[in-house]
Amino acid sequence: MNTKEIGDTFESYVRHLFHPLEFTTEKLPAKKEDGKRASKKEKKKPDFKFKHNETEHSFWVEAKYRSEFYKEKLRVCKKYKYDRYKKFQERVKPEKVFIVVGHQGKPHRPENLYVFDIEKMKHPTPFKHMLEDKERDPRTLFEYQPGELI
Repeated sequence: MNTKEIGDTFESYVRHLFHPLEFTTEKLPAKKEDGKRASKKEKKKPDFKFKHNETEHSFWVEAKYRSEFYKEKLRVCKKYKYDRYKKFQERVKPEKVFIVVGHQGKPHRPENLYVFDIEKMKHPTPFKHMLEDKERDPRTLFEYQPGELI
């Protein structure tokens, strides 16, 4: 599987963790469809935008899959993308931006799943020992409480 296929597979996995009765998908990943290219502006946004139906809060989700740690760190994203997500968060407030990272296992069934609130994130490559409060069960559907993706 090449990196694009891995990314597409993990994005599909993440999308299915948002139950359609609880969440409305407002934006899907920018893809080349029907021979048309996604605009550069669209590609710079996080992969998904969801609306929690009960609260009507909208939020953004970027999906990343990592097969292993690098030097005891989880490389969530590159520094320039981290900076981009931070700026995007400022532009879309009060909407939140989350990064969901699948780790180890397979893109369609990761062993670990981490959720990062970009606003609270201090660095794009946190150490392994700093991940405990970000980890969630990769087999359970997402829940939303105002400002938190659980």
